[in-house]
Amino acid sequence: MKLTGIEMFKDLSNMEQAKLLGMLTKLELPAGTLLFEQGDPGDRMFIVERGTIELFLKTEAGGCRSLALLGQWEVLGEMALLTGEARSAGAQAAVETTLRGQL
Repeated sequence: MKLTGIEMFKDLSNMEQAKLLGMLTKLELPAGTLLFEQGDPGDRMFIVERGTIELFLKTEAGGCRSLALLGQWEVLGEMALLTGEARSAGAQAAVETTLRGQL
């Protein structure tokens, strides 16, 4: 996995990228697996290595509204991690997905 294609990591040296990758754990999610819910603590971020993550909001009627689909090399969870705020949306694997993140 190379981080150079990800905007937030593009200016890191090869050594810095290697260090960062060494801290990330591989996470395999079957399709439909909930990664986190809206309102959960924002204590981790993830990089989509393979597959698709759907971001969604819970509606007042008890359903869900899809916000976005994130694919390969996209990052999620970084804003909550940086601000310390709760998750503003939920996330689940739309298909079988592999993530890298700090668990």
